Amino acid sequence: MVLELIYGKSPSGIFSSMTVVLIVILCLAALSDLMLRVIPNWLIFIGLMIGLVMSASSAGFLGLGIMAVGISSGFLLFLPIYIVGLLGAGDVKLVALVGGFLGLHQLLIASLLIFLAGGVISLITLQRNSGSAHPVQVPYAAAIATGVLLHLVIFT
Repeated sequence: MVLELIYGKSPSGIFSSMTVVLIVILCLAALSDLMLRVIPNWLIFIGLMIGLVMSASSAGFLGLGIMAVGISSGFLLFLPIYIVGLLGAGDVKLVALVGGFLGLHQLLIASLLIFLAGGVISLITLQRNSGSAHPVQVPYAAAIATGVLLHLVIFT
């Protein structure tokens, strides 16, 4: 059961229910960020509650511990980027949620793919808005979702 929490797959190779929940949350967050430029707090809260319940039911206190370390790591990893004004608070909370679902080790790997996806999306956004006099905002939840989905496909 702990392998399922850490790697996102059950031993038979089928995506776990936790992975499916994470994918749904990421898709909803990306859509909301693309359309409204906001990631709703209720979505993060529901995702955290579902993750905590599933972790506790799958692996007890160990599952909760893995999730707590992942949440803290995701938050602390992306908090400096928020502090300098490059990300919104919703993006940081979304990465904390991702960290809870993936665990620390997998979050670090996924973060590299998130940054890569963010760079590509930023370049595309800047290219499309090169003549605009308004500041350009990049919906980073799309980059987070893309990076995590790439991680799940490549590493699980």
